[in-house]
Amino acid sequence: MTTEKDVRKYIKLKDVFDNRCVEVAQLLSKLDSSYYGIWHEHGVISFYDGYNNRADEEYIYLASEEYYIGHGRNEIDYSEFPLRYLWTDNETIKTEIKKRGIEK
Repeated sequence: MTTEKDVRKYIKLKDVFDNRCVEVAQLLSKLDSSYYGIWHEHGVISFYDGYNNRADEEYIYLASEEYYIGHGRNEIDYSEFPLRYLWTDNETIKTEIKKRGIEK
């Protein structure tokens, strides 16, 4: 059975999780043009975690929505980043992305 304490703890941790996901997504979109679709000013719809077989590690997947006023339609972009970025400091992420860019 779920208790009130469990629910309140979940809500608090979900906010921390969501905020860090947004922070990482914004950072990545500034560092690497291949992450352009990762973040739109209209915000993120959802985050979820899963295993990425290509990278052989856990990833965060996200969907962001952009609405085109003139066209009356919306577009959803999907992107991903390693789960470990949530507890990795931003400077280490920057270094990793820059190093990967050189190795391309």
